[in-house]
This record gives sequence, C-alpha cells and structure tokens, in this order.
Amino acid sequence: MTALFRLGLHRAANVKTFVIAVLVLSALLFFIHPDEKNDEGGSTALEERLARVLSNIDGAGKVAVMVNESEEEIQGVLIVAEGAEDIGVRLSLLNAAKTALGIENARINVYQMEEWVNEKDR
Repeated sequence: MTALFRLGLHRAANVKTFVIAVLVLSALLFFIHPDEKNDEGGSTALEERLARVLSNIDGAGKVAVMVNESEEEIQGVLIVAEGAEDIGVRLSLLNAAKTALGIENARINVYQMEEWVNEKDR
C-alpha cells in the first residue's frame, strides 16, 4: 500500500511540475513579444493605440497607422486618414504622432485615405 501511495504522490508532483512549466512558458511568450503583430497579421498594439488616439482628432475621421521599427528605434510612421485632405487636420495628425512617439517630423508621413467604392455601386 505504501508503494502505491508513493507512486501516486510521484505522479501528482509530475503533474504539478508540468502545469507550472506550462504557465511559466505561456507568460514568457506573452511578455517577450508584446508588440508582435496580432493573429490576423494586422497591426501591433502600438499602431492600434496610436490610430485610436489620432482618430479622436477633430476632422481626422477613420485613421490607419503603420510604424516601421528596427532594434527598438522607430524608423518611420505612415498615417492614412479620411480627413487628411485638410492641411490643418494633416498638421494636427503629424504633431500628435510626433509628440506621442517622440520622433522628428521627417520620420512621419500623412496621407489622405481613399474612399472605397464597392464594385456594385459603380
């Protein structure tokens, strides 16, 4: 009976060790690459957060953002916004991105978003 009891404790310890190992590995994978692309291959958390902030600028409308990073440094930022045709909105988007990311204007480009037309509507 004691042999069965010891075997049960040994198996329980192995299960506990396995569960702890899985939890630690999951946490490491999550925290090592928090700004990786999402599962659909879409935006990073930084791009999504910046797009949300910029879309709150008066007149900006819908905003999409792409951030080009290498080795912890931002190389460039592309902002496409519905309201970017207006020079005031364009400057507001540029200045907000510059301030939020702490980079110079030369690394940021702002463009007007094209209207998407459904083929059926033509």
